[in-house]
Amino acid sequence: CGWAQPLPAFQLPPPPQPQLGSSQEALTGQGVTLSSTDPSFPAPPQLLAGNPQQQEQQHALSAGSQPVGAQGQLDALPAEARWFRYYCRRMATRWRIRRFVRLYTPFLSRASQLNLHTGASTEALAAAEQRMGVPLPWELWELLRFRNGQAPAPGVTFTEDVRLLGAHEA
Repeated sequence: CGWAQPLPAFQLPPPPQPQLGSSQEALTGQGVTLSSTDPSFPAPPQLLAGNPQQQEQQHALSAGSQPVGAQGQLDALPAEARWFRYYCRRMATRWRIRRFVRLYTPFLSRASQLNLHTGASTEALAAAEQRMGVPLPWELWELLRFRNGQAPAPGVTFTEDVRLLGAHEA
């Protein structure tokens, strides 16, 4: 049984040996590099110039190191996965905005609560985008889809002294 054997006496490890030559050799790529012995380290581009297989492996390694949600990683996903991520983000945005408005509405004055309009139709939002000449951000689009502004009346505010404008007022 190997587990019952006594531990060997403590020994100091040997001093580390330099892997690279001088710093000038490391910069020019003429010394021994870690990437030539360890595949997890990326090789300098000048060493990969003649080998297309290593270039593909390097590209795969660098693509995997991008943060989740980075454009390069989304492009590498199949179309169904990209659509699913877009849908999930959009639905999460919709849920957060509607929840915020529901929680915030009781803190408004009675006149401000009663003058909130119902949500705008997609046609009204498309017309507002066309009038302005720019697409609405997700958040604003979802907010106007849930509550399309407030009717103008004395004392009607959404935040401080500002009234929530609707898509028809764009």
